[in-house]
Amino acid sequence: MKLVRRIVIAFGSIAALTNTSATAETPAWLLKMDWNITDNHLLELTAFSDQQDTDTDVYRNAAGSLTVKVLRATTAGTEEGLIRALDLKGLPLGELRLWRHAQCYLCTPLLRSGFESEALEAFLGWLARDSGASLLRLHYLPGEGPFHCALLRHFERHPRLMHFTERYTRALFRPRRSAEGYLRAAVPGRKLKEFRRLARRLADQGQLEYRQFGRGEPAADWILAFLALEERGWKGRAGTALASTPASRAWFERIALEAARRGRLLMHGLYLNGRALALSCKIRAGDGAYAFKIAYDEDYEQFSPGLLLELEQIVRMHGAARIGWLDSCAVPEHFMANRLWLDRRALETVTLAAGGAGALLVLLLPILRWVRRGLARAP
Repeated sequence: MKLVRRIVIAFGSIAALTNTSATAETPAWLLKMDWNITDNHLLELTAFSDQQDTDTDVYRNAAGSLTVKVLRATTAGTEEGLIRALDLKGLPLGELRLWRHAQCYLCTPLLRSGFESEALEAFLGWLARDSGASLLRLHYLPGEGPFHCALLRHFERHPRLMHFTERYTRALFRPRRSAEGYLRAAVPGRKLKEFRRLARRLADQGQLEYRQFGRGEPAADWILAFLALEERGWKGRAGTALASTPASRAWFERIALEAARRGRLLMHGLYLNGRALALSCKIRAGDGAYAFKIAYDEDYEQFSPGLLLELEQIVRMHGAARIGWLDSCAVPEHFMANRLWLDRRALETVTLAAGGAGALLVLLLPILRWVRRGLARAP
């Protein structure tokens, strides 16, 4: 059984005064890590990139102090740790973690259906024997579903020190029997009346309409309109809009156009006299979808156009545009998503001991977390 890995791990020395790490990232637009376990077993991680960079870092440190090394993947102007290796009190603890693109909201490893157990067993065996890492950090994992169950079944058969470092939920939409019943359960009566009053006030100013991207339309028009609207808002001023950098803009255009070609791009808009007041972008996946982005015109902020668009989509997703589920991809405390969407999706981060000092650290993680919480509560 041969495992092909495309990972580089670099450790720093605590005896040196400086440490240098150089990383070359290729291909220019796609990072693909494949572990060909057998002819029938494949563990695959894929993430998109749009640059080809060589990064060199020089770390200055006093001899004997903590040295951190990060193997970087640079995409869309954002760096995410692919592998982190550190020296802690003189003990090298290499940490291997899932690579995550800046615009990725779920990091479930891609395993061939029906071979989850074999793939996990072979991969974790390699982790303990040959990876050189002491820890494996699996983050942005679903807290339910096939991979979650496969992981738990594996550890029932092969006990290994592990710790659920983080667990949280984010908003999820699932349709009910009727849109009216859903809205009554999600929004208090007075608030719902207020939102409908805002929609009537907008309609008094001209033609108010809701539009949906159709397969016969050019997707580029919707994509460019979304990029322009988002850039005019607070994200543009903060430099975090997709159009803020050429790299992130090109990445989004490529992803959205490909989704449209495959019939997976869902875009909706709220328009007043032909002017886009709010636009949303979703990516379909199976019988569900991921709510990727939403943008609104701040000149009409007092009318809550983004919220009005979401309310209309709730109605339509109970009708002809019915959908099995919709992941908000929002942060746990997101106000609008938590307010409108009744269901929740569980996410978790799991830390595994690969061997050596990693086992000791995993044992200490619950204690360290308890101490950190105590210090945070202290006056």
